[in-house]
Amino acid sequence: MMPNQEPERDPARDSLARWVYRGREKSPISLDDFAADLTRGLAGVRESYDNDFQTGVVAISRARAQAMASLLEELAIRLRPGISIGPIDSDGTMARTAADLAGYLDSQRTRSADGYE
Repeated sequence: MMPNQEPERDPARDSLARWVYRGREKSPISLDDFAADLTRGLAGVRESYDNDFQTGVVAISRARAQAMASLLEELAIRLRPGISIGPIDSDGTMARTAADLAGYLDSQRTRSADGYE
């Protein structure tokens, strides 16, 4: 690899939004490892549950917000016009992480008094 040249990534297996850094050298991180890192970052996170159910305002932890933002960033890159990725080669860790975060947002803890927000 020439200086200032990005390492190649396999879009079917690797994150398009994140890298692994070892010193000054960067290399691709698999989607599964990326998702596992997000899940580890959420381990032991406590939510405050200071949600205002009358106005629909929901508070979530910074760690949970950062995990959601990371997944949305990856999705945004993959949904760009002209990007061709094909089937994802994964053990399902990324899908489970996204489903767990979506489930949290749709849980009773984040619903308003009318049950819809």
